[in-house]
Amino acid sequence: MKVERERFVVKSPDCLADAIPVLRETFEYWEKMKGDRALPDSADIDVLRIPRDWLPHLVLVDVETDPFDLRYRLVGTAIVAWLGFDPTGRTVAESSPFKDSDRVFDNYRTAIETRCPYFINRTDLQRDSEEHPSARWLLFCPFSSDGETVDRIMVHARHDRDPDLFHGARRD
Repeated sequence: MKVERERFVVKSPDCLADAIPVLRETFEYWEKMKGDRALPDSADIDVLRIPRDWLPHLVLVDVETDPFDLRYRLVGTAIVAWLGFDPTGRTVAESSPFKDSDRVFDNYRTAIETRCPYFINRTDLQRDSEEHPSARWLLFCPFSSDGETVDRIMVHARHDRDPDLFHGARRD
């Protein structure tokens, strides 16, 4: 069965009007850190200031250059439980649970190239398995140490089993 997804670059909170509330809040958090800059600084990410209920659902990925690669810096406990292992410290290619890691790279590349948050909504709700449900909603938020080059991405991932997730959201 083909997995259907709604995907788009997020340039304003209005783009996420029908998204789950926690991802709208994540975008607003990213925008607040960004301020008047093109991108928020990677150093602005402070896990002590991130809402505690987000932490299990967050992934921080370092963007490596020469050669290009993506390395997991921090992986939340809910993500580790979904995956069935902890990829922290490994590259995306080394640890992708998918047969084709290219689609995972493409999601990160979109956030890197557009320098904007990138939203995905899996519309089929197909699970990889009962033990490891697929992430349903993902928001990729780019960060930069120099204000130009994306060198870190924060991903907020949720699935349909998360409690209290649908308050105020449209459920397809």
